Amino acid sequence: MQCLGDPMKPLYKGGVVQNSEFNSGLMGWSTYRNIKAGVSSSPSGNKFAVVNGAGSHVTSSGKLLPSHSVYQRLQMQGDRHYSLSGT
Repeated sequence: MQCLGDPMKPLYKGGVVQNSEFNSGLMGWSTYRNIKAGVSSSPSGNKFAVVNGAGSHVTSSGKLLPSHSVYQRLQMQGDRHYSLSGT
């Protein structure tokens, strides 16, 4: 995976993802347990999440969860079309 220094702007002024450009730090974003995360920026000013202490976490049911990221839970509606990009 490659991070772009200057990704495209969100379509339709964004909407579903909170704080998608990390202008308010990590507000609206979550991490898995025991993970330290922060926000950094590229020389051109593009902000992105930085995660330390990455590893994997096993749930009580034995499911392996990746923990090297920040995430949000999204509520989608059945009668809508969505566009999502992760660069």
